[in-house]
Amino acid sequence: MDMDQALQMFIAESDELLESMESALLGVLQTSDRSDAVNAIFRAAHTIKGSAGLFAFDGVVAFTHVVESVLDAVRDGHLELDESLVSLLLDCGDHIGGLISAATGGETTADLSERGAGLVGRLKARLATNNDAMPVGVLNRRLNFRGVPYFESVANQGVGVLDTFLALTRETVAHTFRKYHLDKKIQDFDDML
Repeated sequence: MDMDQALQMFIAESDELLESMESALLGVLQTSDRSDAVNAIFRAAHTIKGSAGLFAFDGVVAFTHVVESVLDAVRDGHLELDESLVSLLLDCGDHIGGLISAATGGETTADLSERGAGLVGRLKARLATNNDAMPVGVLNRRLNFRGVPYFESVANQGVGVLDTFLALTRETVAHTFRKYHLDKKIQDFDDML
């Protein structure tokens, strides 16, 4: 296989992957278990990035790497997948297609670069805002207090289960500590009598 054939295969495979990525993004919010769809979206971006690297399409690789980082944060539960993120990822898919067309045609445009910079900024902003704290909904699902009536009701109300748990633990420890010290003082007093 010569380089022209390999390039044509890359273009065809990228088109298919971008179509499957778009299809998965359009349906992901309608499913209760999003993990399969998110993994498929991630794999499509990852495959495009890897194949683009073989042809030294550095612009495609760099941009897709940022998309991949956001998808990785979604997979790990550090970033909530919502309508605005799906919309952003759909725009990114279109941009990846544009980058591939430009790279395989040997051209770049200022508009394409400017659009890419704007998308990267929006993606990085998503990563930065969710870097330190996991959203309450994601954390509640991860802690999985189903079947524990009090915590399940807290989670259903959208309150942070971890915060509630820590507050209760703090109260319990403080109460136990006070009770221990009171019992100790009573015992010390008894010993003196």
